[in-house]
Amino acid sequence: MANQVILDGCSPIPVASYLKALGVLRLLSRRTNSLTGRAPDANVRGCWKGTRFCLLTNLDPEDILDFFLHRYAPSPVIAPWSGGSGFYPKDAKAGIKHLGSAVIHPRFKNYSDSVNIAKDILQSLDLNAKPQKETKVRLIEMLRARLPMSALPWLDASLVLSGEKLRFPPVLGTGGNDGRLDFSNNLMQRLFSDKDGLFQAASGTPRSYSAPLLENSLFNAPALHLADAKVGQFSPSGAGGPNAGTGFEGESVINSWDYVFMLEGASTFASVASRRHQSNVQGMASFPFTVLCF
Repeated sequence: MANQVILDGCSPIPVASYLKALGVLRLLSRRTNSLTGRAPDANVRGCWKGTRFCLLTNLDPEDILDFFLHRYAPSPVIAPWSGGSGFYPKDAKAGIKHLGSAVIHPRFKNYSDSVNIAKDILQSLDLNAKPQKETKVRLIEMLRARLPMSALPWLDASLVLSGEKLRFPPVLGTGGNDGRLDFSNNLMQRLFSDKDGLFQAASGTPRSYSAPLLENSLFNAPALHLADAKVGQFSPSGAGGPNAGTGFEGESVINSWDYVFMLEGASTFASVASRRHQSNVQGMASFPFTVLCF
């Protein structure tokens, strides 16, 4: 009989928390049993009960915590088409430097392989800065051809290649960013930064503060060690600024697990290029659950 697990830390608002709930559901539904090699919980379900997210699952809360701390393999989230993504000389390297290392734990291998493939492609295109127009299209084509399957959900949620043009789903800005804030580089820092990353990249072990932060993220338990990092548009209340703390201004802070789950959830909204009624006109980008207001 399935367990009903209430995630008190996952509310439908703000958007960051809504996406977090989707990310948890997506990851648990794809979870593989390390003993049998099968997915024992493929029928996991989720629903909103008031302001809380409810899971129907074969797992109990301890199983869920154990999975994310010790077996969860982050989806490869990279954006080498963007400035600030970590791939160019002036970009922050706190997270990506660990993924480019030769010493990496197997649970992070797909992520590391994706980073190294992207670096090889950038080198082959002789790119030392953010690409423009035709070069960006060529870069996306090469990434789609060479990246592992696990990297494609994020790629499809970030941009769509329609003919010779790129289209950008509104949810993730112009290719996985909020203005100058690159989501992918921020995620790598939340996962692997020496200062406040959740994991040791070489050993795969969670840091001492990772478990209480996870309990806070999922079950709203008290926790310390929030990261002093940019949040972006999905969680305005965490962005800091005037009246955001006990003083005149508050800092931008975030639970790193919230950020991880948020982007895992955003990858659910894959977009495609489509044509209407088999017409011969150029394909248009189709974005799920998107409404444009004029």
